[in-house]
Amino acid sequence: MTLTAANAKNMRFTLRYPPDKILGTFTGSFSAAATASPGLTAHRTESAFSHGLGGLMYLQMRYSLDSGTTWQDQHVIVPDLSTPSTPVFQTVEVGCYCTTTQIVIVASNWTSSSKSITYEVAAFAI
Repeated sequence: MTLTAANAKNMRFTLRYPPDKILGTFTGSFSAAATASPGLTAHRTESAFSHGLGGLMYLQMRYSLDSGTTWQDQHVIVPDLSTPSTPVFQTVEVGCYCTTTQIVIVASNWTSSSKSITYEVAAFAI
């Protein structure tokens, strides 16, 4: 989790706010535990870190399940169609929120295997 405001232009986001409003960017990864009931219930895993920016802000995040080869916006769920006869439409969903001191990344995993989540978060002044 590194604050790299000087390198904010290197982050690849569909920006809803102007780049000059970026307070900081954070990157990291963590493992989302598997669920005991694949496809039926999700196992929720949280990863929190201190942002050091004071106060609340607008967050924009993207995540990858393959170490950065492909990226999804927060809350976008990609179905697992590897078994066409029984596709799994809910696989992993990742989102984030902030408190006045922390940014929390939340992963919901509906699969029977743990998933490695790589994320990039941009914090914007509101």
